[in-house]
Amino acid sequence: MRACADAFRTFANTGSFLRLPITVPFDEHGMVQLGTAPPQPDAPRVPAALEISCREGRYDLALCRTDGRPLLVPGVLDADGVPAAVVRLTFGVTAGGMEVAGTGPDGAPLPLDFDDTTAQALATALLITIGVKLTKAGRARNS
Repeated sequence: MRACADAFRTFANTGSFLRLPITVPFDEHGMVQLGTAPPQPDAPRVPAALEISCREGRYDLALCRTDGRPLLVPGVLDADGVPAAVVRLTFGVTAGGMEVAGTGPDGAPLPLDFDDTTAQALATALLITIGVKLTKAGRARNS
């Protein structure tokens, strides 16, 4: 939750919604590179957005490609047990933890299945992404 609050403070957002342009790394199979460490620096990337909104003790984050195509995230499976094609991956963050949900290509909610390792990797990736944005903003202010 602190990283989200820092993002709002750093980007001087006085409202309750913030949209940060990012890029998402993927591998040769089109899967998002997801792990507990930063991705390979030479990994191909696609433009995306990280949206953060806040309301009463909760931050809602959403990750989506800006071209509207789905993300394939390793370990995030659909009801059939295959990698889910997720157009919008959302995260509800509270002091008590994180909820993950997705939207499919048809715009409908997509039931997702994932294990604790994948959930931890998603949380780590979000923290790294927000941290990189905060670091770059700090460098830009200091130069």
